[in-house]
Amino acid sequence: MVLSKRERMIAIATGVTLGLTGLYQFVVEPLLEARAQTQAAVVEAQLKLDRAQRLFNTSRRMNRRWGEMTGARLARNASEAESQLLNAVREWEQDSGLMLASFRPERSGEKEKDFMKMTFRATGSGSMSQVARFLYRIQTAPIPVRITDLTINPRREASDDLAVSLGISTIYLPAESPRPAAPSGGAGTSAQASAEGRWLP
Repeated sequence: MVLSKRERMIAIATGVTLGLTGLYQFVVEPLLEARAQTQAAVVEAQLKLDRAQRLFNTSRRMNRRWGEMTGARLARNASEAESQLLNAVREWEQDSGLMLASFRPERSGEKEKDFMKMTFRATGSGSMSQVARFLYRIQTAPIPVRITDLTINPRREASDDLAVSLGISTIYLPAESPRPAAPSGGAGTSAQASAEGRWLP
């Protein structure tokens, strides 16, 4: 069968189209998909690397800061550490304008490397700027103190009125020799008694 010139052109065009379609479908498209997947993997790996680097830098800064604080104003015992922290919290509250509803001992006598650690629970309310100022004062405090956990929730919808709850820990030097355990309820009563006034639970 002899094809006309027009039919031959149509057949050639159809063949070329089918060939290009097959080339794109089986060669070009897989290459583009592989390239896109590779680029996505590179971006994800870079993001993970950036996060790891930030965590590493933050950890180094915090460790350095913690080391600086442990070398300055380190309390010699639990009573001195508690008094030091209570005075500091009152100062931070007044400076920031945050209203603390309670501030009481949560955990005490925990081992922290070569030191002893005690943790307090603070709850209060204020605006975002007041909360931020209070947290900033903790982070830049000259005494060994750090935030163990933090929860912030709005007290009312569409208002700058926040409820905040956070754990604040400090450290002190361990006793040179072990002391007898305090009578049941004695340690907790003594610790809570120092957090007097409206800070009592």
